[in-house]
Amino acid sequence: VVSDRTIIDVLRSRVGDSSPAYGFDNEQLSFGELADAAGRLATALAQGGLQRGDRCALVVPAGLELIRLVYAVQWLGAAPVVINPDQPAGRIDAGIEMTQCKRVVDQPIPNCRRC
Repeated sequence: VVSDRTIIDVLRSRVGDSSPAYGFDNEQLSFGELADAAGRLATALAQGGLQRGDRCALVVPAGLELIRLVYAVQWLGAAPVVINPDQPAGRIDAGIEMTQCKRVVDQPIPNCRRC
């Protein structure tokens, strides 16, 4: 069965759902928590200028923060570009340049501590 619903449509429909969505290093994230965090992070990213169709480099370690950020970027209709922060700086810079990312997230987003 083919559907026009996106993963973000599905996530938005699960706001308030306490079922586990992801787990990483003994931490759990429910669908409701993920939807809430993705919405807040998306607002912060939009206030920073990220728009639908843009690419956003996410240079953060694997974990729940990265998962929240991937969904937040998609929430805006932008494309997340995940880059391993353990790579040499030159390789990270080349990846960002090659993918023409409008925004780079490599640290927590200010004013979004609860995200």
